[in-house]
Amino acid sequence: MIHQYSNVTLDELILVALCKDTGRTKVIMHMRVHIRNCQKNSPNSCKSGPPISAYCSWIGRLNGTAHRKLDGAVCYITEKISEEEEWTIATIDVCKLWRYADTKYYRLLIPVGIEKWKKQLLLYYPVPTDPSMRQELMKTMGQSHQSEHMNPQGRAGILGQGVLKHLGENLMELPILLRVIAKKYLLKVGAQLYNIMYYML
Repeated sequence: MIHQYSNVTLDELILVALCKDTGRTKVIMHMRVHIRNCQKNSPNSCKSGPPISAYCSWIGRLNGTAHRKLDGAVCYITEKISEEEEWTIATIDVCKLWRYADTKYYRLLIPVGIEKWKKQLLLYYPVPTDPSMRQELMKTMGQSHQSEHMNPQGRAGILGQGVLKHLGENLMELPILLRVIAKKYLLKVGAQLYNIMYYML
Protein backbone atom coordinates (compact mmCIF):
# COMPACT_ATOMS: atom_id res chain seq x y z
CA MET A 1 0.00 0.00 0.00
CA ILE A 2 3.01 2.31 0.45
CA HIS A 3 4.78 3.10 -2.83
CA GLN A 4 8.38 1.88 -3.01
CA TYR A 5 9.60 5.40 -3.86
CA SER A 6 7.59 7.06 -1.14
CA ASN A 7 9.34 9.05 1.59
CA VAL A 8 7.12 7.13 4.01
CA THR A 9 8.15 3.69 5.21
CA LEU A 10 6.32 1.32 7.51
CA ASP A 11 7.96 1.02 10.91
CA GLU A 12 5.46 -1.19 12.73
CA LEU A 13 1.97 -2.49 12.06
CA ILE A 14 0.36 -2.15 15.48
CA LEU A 15 -3.14 -3.38 14.68
CA VAL A 16 -4.99 -5.14 11.87
CA ALA A 17 -8.65 -6.03 12.28
CA LEU A 18 -11.15 -7.59 9.89
CA CYS A 19 -14.64 -6.34 10.67
CA LYS A 20 -17.51 -8.35 9.19
CA ASP A 21 -20.45 -7.23 11.32
CA THR A 22 -21.79 -4.88 8.62
CA GLY A 23 -22.15 -7.60 5.98
CA ARG A 24 -19.04 -6.54 4.06
CA THR A 25 -15.53 -7.06 5.39
CA LYS A 26 -13.81 -3.84 6.36
CA VAL A 27 -10.14 -3.65 7.28
CA ILE A 28 -8.93 -1.38 10.08
CA MET A 29 -5.20 -0.79 10.45
CA HIS A 30 -3.20 1.31 12.87
CA MET A 31 0.52 1.70 12.18
CA ARG A 32 3.65 3.62 13.01
CA VAL A 33 5.52 5.02 10.00
CA HIS A 34 8.81 6.81 9.35
CA ILE A 35 8.90 9.94 7.21
CA ARG A 36 12.12 11.07 5.53
CA ASN A 37 12.82 14.33 3.72
CA CYS A 38 13.19 13.03 0.14
CA GLN A 39 12.64 14.45 -3.31
CA LYS A 40 9.63 13.06 -5.13
CA ASN A 41 10.22 9.65 -6.81
CA SER A 42 13.89 9.68 -5.82
CA PRO A 43 14.72 7.33 -2.94
CA ASN A 44 18.45 8.20 -3.12
CA SER A 45 17.88 11.91 -2.47
CA CYS A 46 16.81 11.60 1.16
CA LYS A 47 18.54 14.01 3.49
CA SER A 48 20.57 12.61 6.35
CA GLY A 49 19.22 12.59 9.85
CA PRO A 50 16.74 10.49 11.77
CA PRO A 51 13.29 10.05 10.22
CA ILE A 52 10.20 11.56 11.78
CA SER A 53 7.85 9.10 13.47
CA ALA A 54 4.14 9.38 12.81
CA TYR A 55 1.04 7.29 13.40
CA CYS A 56 -1.60 6.46 10.81
CA SER A 57 -5.00 4.78 10.95
CA TRP A 58 -6.65 3.41 7.81
CA ILE A 59 -10.16 2.03 7.22
CA GLY A 60 -11.19 0.48 3.93
CA ARG A 61 -11.24 -2.65 1.82
CA LEU A 62 -8.40 -4.66 0.36
CA ASN A 63 -8.04 -6.93 -2.63
CA GLY A 64 -5.56 -9.40 -1.21
CA THR A 65 -2.81 -7.07 0.01
CA ALA A 66 -3.62 -4.32 -2.51
CA HIS A 67 -5.71 -1.25 -1.86
CA ARG A 68 -9.28 -1.54 -3.14
CA LYS A 69 -11.35 1.17 -1.45
CA LEU A 70 -10.56 3.90 1.05
CA ASP A 71 -13.18 4.74 3.67
CA GLY A 72 -11.07 6.95 5.92
CA ALA A 73 -7.50 7.67 7.00
CA VAL A 74 -5.61 9.90 9.39
CA CYS A 75 -1.88 10.51 9.93
CA TYR A 76 -0.35 12.69 12.58
CA ILE A 77 3.02 13.39 14.17
CA THR A 78 3.21 12.81 17.88
CA GLU A 79 5.59 11.48 20.48
CA LYS A 80 6.23 7.77 20.27
CA ILE A 81 3.80 5.98 22.54
CA SER A 82 4.98 3.30 24.93
CA GLU A 83 4.98 -0.41 24.16
CA GLU A 84 2.29 -0.84 26.81
CA GLU A 85 0.03 1.69 25.06
CA GLU A 86 0.66 0.04 21.69
CA TRP A 87 -0.23 -3.33 23.21
CA THR A 88 -3.46 -1.86 24.60
CA ILE A 89 -4.40 -0.58 21.14
CA ALA A 90 -3.50 -3.90 19.54
CA THR A 91 -5.76 -5.90 21.86
CA ILE A 92 -8.94 -3.79 21.88
CA ASP A 93 -12.01 -4.77 19.88
CA VAL A 94 -11.86 -1.97 17.30
CA CYS A 95 -14.68 -3.48 15.24
CA LYS A 96 -16.99 -2.84 18.17
CA LEU A 97 -15.48 0.36 19.55
CA TRP A 98 -14.92 2.17 16.24
CA ARG A 99 -18.29 1.27 14.73
CA TYR A 100 -20.60 4.28 14.42
CA ALA A 101 -23.87 3.43 16.19
CA ASP A 102 -25.71 0.66 14.30
CA THR A 103 -24.58 1.85 10.87
CA LYS A 104 -22.21 0.26 8.38
CA TYR A 105 -19.56 2.89 9.10
CA TYR A 106 -16.49 2.84 11.32
CA ARG A 107 -15.01 6.08 12.62
CA LEU A 108 -11.32 6.89 12.88
CA LEU A 109 -9.63 7.10 16.25
CA ILE A 110 -8.68 10.73 16.93
CA PRO A 111 -6.37 11.00 19.96
CA VAL A 112 -6.91 13.73 22.52
CA GLY A 113 -4.83 16.76 21.59
CA ILE A 114 -5.20 16.59 17.81
CA GLU A 115 -8.98 16.81 17.54
CA LYS A 116 -9.09 20.62 17.36
CA TRP A 117 -9.41 22.06 13.85
CA LYS A 118 -6.50 24.46 14.36
CA LYS A 119 -4.14 21.50 14.79
CA GLN A 120 -2.49 20.61 11.47
CA LEU A 121 -2.32 16.92 10.55
CA LEU A 122 -0.33 15.14 7.85
CA LEU A 123 -3.56 13.63 6.54
CA TYR A 124 -7.18 13.77 7.62
CA TYR A 125 -9.79 11.97 5.55
CA PRO A 126 -12.78 11.28 7.85
CA VAL A 127 -15.19 8.50 6.94
CA PRO A 128 -18.00 10.20 4.96
CA THR A 129 -21.52 8.98 5.68
CA ASP A 130 -22.83 10.74 2.57
CA PRO A 131 -21.33 9.68 -0.81
CA SER A 132 -21.68 13.24 -2.12
CA MET A 133 -19.04 14.36 0.37
CA ARG A 134 -16.33 12.11 -1.06
CA GLN A 135 -15.41 14.38 -3.97
CA GLU A 136 -14.83 17.39 -1.72
CA LEU A 137 -12.76 15.29 0.67
CA MET A 138 -10.54 13.95 -2.12
CA LYS A 139 -9.70 17.51 -3.21
CA THR A 140 -8.55 18.68 0.22
CA MET A 141 -7.95 15.36 2.02
CA GLY A 142 -10.18 16.68 4.74
CA GLN A 143 -8.07 19.71 5.66
CA SER A 144 -10.72 22.19 4.50
CA HIS A 145 -12.68 23.83 7.31
CA GLN A 146 -15.48 24.98 5.00
CA SER A 147 -17.75 21.96 5.32
CA GLU A 148 -21.23 22.92 6.45
CA HIS A 149 -21.31 19.72 8.50
CA MET A 150 -18.07 20.45 10.39
CA ASN A 151 -18.29 19.33 14.00
CA PRO A 152 -17.79 22.42 16.20
CA GLN A 153 -16.21 20.22 18.88
CA GLY A 154 -13.39 19.22 16.53
CA ARG A 155 -12.43 16.20 14.45
CA ALA A 156 -14.56 13.16 15.20
CA GLY A 157 -13.19 10.69 12.65
CA ILE A 158 -16.43 10.69 10.68
CA LEU A 159 -18.18 13.26 8.49
CA GLY A 160 -21.92 13.75 8.04
CA GLN A 161 -25.10 14.84 9.72
CA GLY A 162 -25.32 11.89 12.08
CA VAL A 163 -27.77 9.04 12.45
CA LEU A 164 -30.62 11.21 13.79
CA LYS A 165 -30.87 13.66 10.88
CA HIS A 166 -34.27 12.20 9.92
CA LEU A 167 -35.66 13.75 13.11
CA GLY A 168 -35.04 17.26 11.77
CA GLU A 169 -33.36 20.23 13.41
CA ASN A 170 -32.64 20.38 17.12
CA LEU A 171 -35.26 22.14 19.21
CA MET A 172 -35.05 23.14 22.86
CA GLU A 173 -38.06 24.00 25.01
CA LEU A 174 -37.51 25.81 28.31
CA PRO A 175 -40.29 26.05 30.88
CA ILE A 176 -40.48 29.56 32.36
CA LEU A 177 -42.44 30.21 35.56
CA LEU A 178 -43.05 33.64 37.03
CA ARG A 179 -43.98 33.84 40.73
CA VAL A 180 -44.52 36.74 43.11
CA ILE A 181 -42.84 36.33 46.52
CA ALA A 182 -42.89 39.18 49.06
CA LYS A 183 -43.76 41.67 46.34
CA LYS A 184 -40.80 40.49 44.24
CA TYR A 185 -40.88 38.53 41.02
CA LEU A 186 -39.10 35.17 40.94
CA LEU A 187 -38.31 33.87 37.47
CA LYS A 188 -37.70 30.12 37.20
CA VAL A 189 -36.05 28.75 34.06
CA GLY A 190 -35.05 25.13 33.59
CA ALA A 191 -34.44 22.67 30.79
CA GLN A 192 -34.66 19.82 33.29
CA LEU A 193 -36.49 19.40 36.57
CA TYR A 194 -33.28 18.87 38.51
CA ASN A 195 -31.46 21.81 36.90
CA ILE A 196 -33.59 24.91 37.46
CA MET A 197 -32.17 28.43 37.59
CA TYR A 198 -33.80 31.14 39.72
CA TYR A 199 -33.65 34.85 38.95
CA MET A 200 -34.95 37.74 41.08
CA LEU A 201 -36.53 40.54 39.03
